[in-house]
Amino acid sequence: LPFLVIWFFMGARKDEIARLKWPQVRSALLTGYLHIEPEQGQKTGERTSKVMPNLGAWMEWYLARHPDADGFVLPRKYNDGRRLDDVTRKIAKDSKLAWVANGPRHSFCTFHLTKFKDAPELVKNVGNSFRQLEKH
Repeated sequence: LPFLVIWFFMGARKDEIARLKWPQVRSALLTGYLHIEPEQGQKTGERTSKVMPNLGAWMEWYLARHPDADGFVLPRKYNDGRRLDDVTRKIAKDSKLAWVANGPRHSFCTFHLTKFKDAPELVKNVGNSFRQLEKH
């Protein structure tokens, strides 16, 4: 569940989220920014993304109930290549909804741009280019 919340409310790439560790999330809640390490960034490497209030509130709620959360945000059994893709296939199957590939990331970008009207900040936060933003 935390994996999905970060995907929907931060717009990070699913492969990046699979590499996130709980100490990074705790640090992000203190600073307001999630630092993605060079080896975690899928395409653009290292970056710092702002934690939106809804993500911060959810993560605080979750960690209050799971104070011993440690290791990777997404359990290791799910976060390598094909198994990571299986997560979205399972969601589609269980929800009986058509799943749009990368829909959580694209939705985050659309909502963020609509609400804040700040494309430079958005592409910085999600580690994308203006060209990619316009394409999607």
